[in-house]
Amino acid sequence: MKKRWLGAALAGVMVLSLAACGGGKDETKAPDTEAAETKAAEDTVADEGTEAAGGAETAGEDKAAGGEVKKYKIAYAFANMDENNMRTLEGLQAAIEAKNATGEYEIELIYTDSQSQVDKQISDVESLIQQEPDLILMSAVDTVGSIPCLEAIQAAGIIAVDDRGCDTESKDLKWTGFDENVIGGLKAQAMKDYLEANPDVHLNVGGIYGLASQSEQLKRVQCILDLAEEMPDRITIVETQYCDWSTDRATATVEDWLQRYPEMNCIVTASDDMGLGACNALGAAGKKGWYVDAVDGTQIGMQLAEAGEQHYVTIAANQEKITQTMVDLFIDVIDGTYTEPTFSCPAECFAIVTPDTVDTVDLGRF
Repeated sequence: MKKRWLGAALAGVMVLSLAACGGGKDETKAPDTEAAETKAAEDTVADEGTEAAGGAETAGEDKAAGGEVKKYKIAYAFANMDENNMRTLEGLQAAIEAKNATGEYEIELIYTDSQSQVDKQISDVESLIQQEPDLILMSAVDTVGSIPCLEAIQAAGIIAVDDRGCDTESKDLKWTGFDENVIGGLKAQAMKDYLEANPDVHLNVGGIYGLASQSEQLKRVQCILDLAEEMPDRITIVETQYCDWSTDRATATVEDWLQRYPEMNCIVTASDDMGLGACNALGAAGKKGWYVDAVDGTQIGMQLAEAGEQHYVTIAANQEKITQTMVDLFIDVIDGTYTEPTFSCPAECFAIVTPDTVDTVDLGRF
């Protein structure tokens, strides 16, 4: 039995059961005439050896086809439920449904939405622990403040998986779906390509971060700051600001920058939600043709790239590949066949989307 940690209430926890169902076979009735019964008995005696062998073979086939089902319960404590995390959830649902449809697995997914509140995430994790899953993946609201969640998960004898880079040994696996080093490299490459295609352009950049406490995601803007140091004749960093993943805050920030920095012509952001905020402010001010970049490849991000009012670039994730990889990995972790402390999705799970490529990028979307 797993140890329980705190007696937290279960209210507010969203449960999604994706267990596969099976059905039984109809029985056939024996003939009700005496002649037919006699003939059936004679055939049984005559073919006893053949039927015994055939029966054993059929039983073996049935066991192989519908033998012991592998049961798993996986929990996900989301930091929030923005559009990108909804895509992740939908991808997990599809990947789990595909596994369960084979008849070999019965996987249940439970999840919570912490609404970007540390206290709520702690309470959410307590509730998940009470349901005794095999594994809990936590997307930390705060990479320091959420550490007690990972400690509690391990103390309960449940596999603890972190996807935000919490600085603690109280985790069994660091899962990296969005490899920030890969994403940063792709963002930098996209800007280099743009500058090469536009040799007369000098980019004066405003950088918009997500949450300051989520240190790994800071690389989504830091990559452009690093590029500016490599290319000072082509890129100047004017100012940076934290907008906490909020579209409205990003809008207000860019509105302010437009008043204070008339030379600014580029906004780099850490998410499509904040990229939308930047484009809203630019559109309201009648600005067009700015270089704006983001991460996630959400529906909004793809629409902004397709619209072409700004030169909108987003680093898009193939959620189908990522979530299939996630489910396969977590099964291996629970079974004990994957024991490494880290795992990162490969670069082929991502693509640079620009106004020129938006119609050609296949993201395996949900």
